[in-house]
Amino acid sequence: VDDAADLAWDALVTKARTLVQRLGGGARAPSDVGRSFVGGVGPEADGNGNGCGDGDDERTSCESHPFQALIDALAQITQHANEDEEFVAALGETNGHDVLMRLVLHPDENVAETAADALQVCADANPPGSPFPNRTRFQFGSRGSRPSRTVLHVGKRGDPLDLNLRRVRENLGGEKKSIPNIAWHAGVVLSRWVARRPEIVCGKDVLEIGAGLGSPGFTAAAFGAKSVLVTDVCGTAVRNLRYNAGRGGAASSASRNEDFDACNTKELHESKDTKGTTSTSLHEKRRRIRTRCVAATLDWNEEEDGLLVGLRARVQQELGRGGGHKTSHTRPGDASKKTDADEHEETDGSEPGKESNRHRNLRKFNLLLGADVIHEEGMAQGVVRCLTELLCNLSDKNGLAVILNPAPEHRAGAGAFPGLLAQNGFEFSRTSITSSLLRVGMEEETEDIKLQVFVIRHKRDWGGEGLPDTKD
Repeated sequence: VDDAADLAWDALVTKARTLVQRLGGGARAPSDVGRSFVGGVGPEADGNGNGCGDGDDERTSCESHPFQALIDALAQITQHANEDEEFVAALGETNGHDVLMRLVLHPDENVAETAADALQVCADANPPGSPFPNRTRFQFGSRGSRPSRTVLHVGKRGDPLDLNLRRVRENLGGEKKSIPNIAWHAGVVLSRWVARRPEIVCGKDVLEIGAGLGSPGFTAAAFGAKSVLVTDVCGTAVRNLRYNAGRGGAASSASRNEDFDACNTKELHESKDTKGTTSTSLHEKRRRIRTRCVAATLDWNEEEDGLLVGLRARVQQELGRGGGHKTSHTRPGDASKKTDADEHEETDGSEPGKESNRHRNLRKFNLLLGADVIHEEGMAQGVVRCLTELLCNLSDKNGLAVILNPAPEHRAGAGAFPGLLAQNGFEFSRTSITSSLLRVGMEEETEDIKLQVFVIRHKRDWGGEGLPDTKD
């Protein structure tokens, strides 16, 4: 992982430590927590017994309540936890969880209630796999509560995109990880494949199945998809997808806030490099990921009423999430900062930074993506069910699916896929991935794994263009 992730985590820990110090340090007995703010003996004392900072406004607030500085610090903890759930993990590393629990017993009712609110928000927002309350003391040389991340280089020369994605914390021992928590090489290759064919995703409503870390879906959003729904059967993986999407595939929430501020109008528009290739700024790509991606659970083996009905209900629930640990919200101002591309694409009345009507009024998708989604017997049937029930099949909008999977000799159940496609009324092309550019940076043990890309659509009798070229 690059230094950006470490710097982002260190900044969170520093922010948390500063607030814990303002709460009284947390090392005192419960009866002493907050007492340092009375009589001007705490770290925020102004020297005049006000227990506040240097500003006149802060003195005035402290005169209105003897523990105002304490209440303000607790409110900031609530705010930071709402903005970034990783702040909760950082707070635990600085003894902050214990301090909050002590302050719930504070003799002042306002302090106790504000602490209880902060504690509840932190409990709800605590990242999956991170202990709460965290009483593990940080030891020098250890990673502490620092999350594991992976950096995927999925763009192309002249039009780059690096995805810095958090993994869910796991206690599986050694390097072992659960299936949705691995950056599978098939997912990276599909992401690069998409980045080299933006015309396939541009303006489309995209569904990614079995997303895991979600790099193909995020890449589709970055390169022009109108809306992207990233799905996985694992609820924890979906929460992690939501978190990474909310940061635009960047290392920190600071990147989310600064991307737009760092751009000028010229950078936000598409530009051409010296070879005449159209590219989009990295800032704009991250904004698209933040504002166009939604995450939801999808289990293709269930849903008696149909996959689309169940998926529509969960997307409605996802878009209705509020407060607590909703970390995929956009920052204020995103909605008002449209690019020319947005003006042309928003034919449904949606705005960047607001939940898209295309997501609320969920219809079948005109592009479906899946990477390494068939690796056990019976999974091919589930993928075909998704294609049958979720891929658009209209004369003017015949949907396209791109499934990139290791060859049958490497994955159980993959051999049944072509036959099931034919039996269920699909036409498809199948091509082996041979380009070294799509595989660059892969682990040595994956070099001999053959990858096949399927481009699929419903058979049709009304003619039209053939399947797109899939040669790499």
